[in-house]
Amino acid sequence: MRKLLKQTLGVRVRSIRLARGLTQEALSDRMKADDANFSVESISNIERGKSLPGLDTLHRMATALEVTLVELLDIEETDAKRPERVELEARLCYLAETLPDDRLKMAVSQVEVLVPEV
Repeated sequence: MRKLLKQTLGVRVRSIRLARGLTQEALSDRMKADDANFSVESISNIERGKSLPGLDTLHRMATALEVTLVELLDIEETDAKRPERVELEARLCYLAETLPDDRLKMAVSQVEVLVPEV
Protein backbone atom coordinates (compact mmCIF):
# COMPACT_ATOMS: atom_id res chain seq x y z
CA MET A 1 0.00 0.00 0.00
CA ARG A 2 2.80 2.42 0.91
CA LYS A 3 4.55 1.69 -2.40
CA LEU A 4 1.36 2.45 -4.33
CA LEU A 5 0.92 5.68 -2.38
CA LYS A 6 4.48 6.80 -3.18
CA GLN A 7 4.07 5.97 -6.84
CA THR A 8 0.68 7.64 -7.12
CA LEU A 9 1.83 10.78 -5.32
CA GLY A 10 4.91 10.86 -7.54
CA VAL A 11 2.78 10.74 -10.67
CA ARG A 12 0.54 13.46 -9.26
CA VAL A 13 3.47 15.76 -8.50
CA ARG A 14 5.01 15.16 -11.91
CA SER A 15 1.75 15.74 -13.76
CA ILE A 16 1.08 19.03 -11.96
CA ARG A 17 4.68 20.14 -12.49
CA LEU A 18 4.48 19.37 -16.22
CA ALA A 19 1.06 21.00 -16.51
CA ARG A 20 2.60 24.15 -15.02
CA GLY A 21 5.42 23.98 -17.57
CA LEU A 22 8.06 23.60 -14.87
CA THR A 23 11.25 21.57 -14.95
CA GLN A 24 12.40 19.75 -11.85
CA GLU A 25 15.08 22.40 -11.49
CA ALA A 26 12.53 25.22 -11.65
CA LEU A 27 10.39 23.51 -9.01
CA SER A 28 13.48 23.05 -6.84
CA ASP A 29 14.30 26.75 -7.21
CA ARG A 30 10.76 27.72 -6.21
CA MET A 31 10.96 25.50 -3.15
CA LYS A 32 14.32 26.99 -2.18
CA ALA A 33 12.65 30.40 -1.96
CA ASP A 34 11.72 29.42 1.60
CA ASP A 35 15.46 29.26 2.43
CA ALA A 36 15.17 25.50 2.38
CA ASN A 37 17.57 23.27 0.52
CA PHE A 38 15.51 21.04 -1.72
CA SER A 39 17.42 19.39 -4.54
CA VAL A 40 16.40 18.31 -8.01
CA GLU A 41 17.36 14.79 -6.94
CA SER A 42 14.81 14.96 -4.11
CA ILE A 43 12.08 15.97 -6.55
CA SER A 44 13.12 13.19 -8.90
CA ASN A 45 12.95 10.64 -6.08
CA ILE A 46 9.44 11.79 -5.15
CA GLU A 47 8.23 11.72 -8.76
CA ARG A 48 9.65 8.23 -9.32
CA GLY A 49 7.95 6.96 -6.17
CA LYS A 50 11.25 6.33 -4.42
CA SER A 51 10.52 8.57 -1.45
CA LEU A 52 7.48 9.81 0.41
CA PRO A 53 7.90 13.43 1.54
CA GLY A 54 6.80 14.73 4.91
CA LEU A 55 3.94 17.13 5.43
CA ASP A 56 6.17 20.24 5.53
CA THR A 57 7.76 19.28 2.22
CA LEU A 58 4.38 18.55 0.67
CA HIS A 59 3.12 21.95 1.81
CA ARG A 60 6.15 23.73 0.33
CA MET A 61 5.77 21.73 -2.88
CA ALA A 62 2.07 22.59 -3.16
CA THR A 63 2.88 26.27 -2.69
CA ALA A 64 5.65 26.10 -5.31
CA LEU A 65 3.26 24.35 -7.73
CA GLU A 66 0.56 26.95 -6.98
CA VAL A 67 -2.00 24.38 -5.83
CA THR A 68 -3.51 23.73 -2.45
CA LEU A 69 -2.26 20.88 -0.35
CA VAL A 70 -5.65 19.21 -0.82
CA GLU A 71 -5.27 19.45 -4.61
CA LEU A 72 -1.77 18.00 -4.44
CA LEU A 73 -2.95 15.10 -2.31
CA ASP A 74 -6.11 14.46 -4.33
CA ILE A 75 -4.94 11.01 -5.34
CA GLU A 76 -7.94 8.92 -4.32
CA GLU A 77 -9.36 8.88 -7.84
CA THR A 78 -6.00 8.40 -9.52
CA ASP A 79 -4.64 5.40 -7.64
CA ALA A 80 -6.07 2.86 -10.08
CA LYS A 81 -5.15 4.78 -13.23
CA ARG A 82 -2.08 4.47 -15.41
CA PRO A 83 0.49 7.22 -14.74
CA GLU A 84 0.23 8.47 -18.33
CA ARG A 85 -3.52 8.92 -17.99
CA VAL A 86 -3.15 10.79 -14.71
CA GLU A 87 -0.68 13.18 -16.34
CA LEU A 88 -2.93 13.77 -19.34
CA GLU A 89 -5.99 14.43 -17.18
CA ALA A 90 -4.04 16.84 -14.99
CA ARG A 91 -2.72 18.68 -18.04
CA LEU A 92 -6.21 18.91 -19.55
CA CYS A 93 -7.65 20.29 -16.31
CA TYR A 94 -4.86 22.84 -15.97
CA LEU A 95 -5.26 24.00 -19.56
CA ALA A 96 -9.02 24.33 -19.07
CA GLU A 97 -8.43 26.52 -16.01
CA THR A 98 -6.24 28.89 -18.02
CA LEU A 99 -8.65 29.40 -20.94
CA PRO A 100 -10.93 32.41 -21.23
CA ASP A 101 -14.63 31.50 -21.26
CA ASP A 102 -15.11 31.69 -25.03
CA ARG A 103 -12.18 29.38 -25.74
CA LEU A 104 -13.18 27.01 -22.93
CA LYS A 105 -16.61 26.69 -24.53
CA MET A 106 -14.95 25.87 -27.85
CA ALA A 107 -12.62 23.33 -26.21
CA VAL A 108 -15.52 21.58 -24.47
CA SER A 109 -17.35 21.31 -27.80
CA GLN A 110 -14.27 19.76 -29.39
CA VAL A 111 -13.74 17.26 -26.58
CA GLU A 112 -17.42 16.29 -26.61
CA VAL A 113 -17.00 15.21 -30.24
CA LEU A 114 -14.38 12.71 -29.08
CA VAL A 115 -16.53 11.24 -26.29
CA PRO A 116 -18.78 8.35 -27.32
CA GLU A 117 -22.44 8.86 -26.50
CA VAL A 118 -23.35 7.58 -23.09
